[in-house]
Amino acid sequence: IMQKLVLYTKDSCYYCHMLKEKLDEWNIKYTVKHNQPLPDGHRTYPQLYYNDHDVQQGNSVDLTEDILWDRIRSLEWTSQDSGVEGEL
Repeated sequence: IMQKLVLYTKDSCYYCHMLKEKLDEWNIKYTVKHNQPLPDGHRTYPQLYYNDHDVQQGNSVDLTEDILWDRIRSLEWTSQDSGVEGEL
């Protein structure tokens, strides 16, 4: 699952370093895109994306492991079709 997580970073970025440390501490795998253009018109680093969706959603300092997993799970569920809609 976690190969879909992408962290956008740049040189001399304190918050990028802090977010990398958090992800490593949480044992979460991610791909780094270093000094790459940011998606969706973002202008600040770092940015954290899962399957092309913003899962950081604001200040990286405010991101907790629980919040991150909740956002990833919500994206996973929206992509699954249970096949029971309209049968209730």
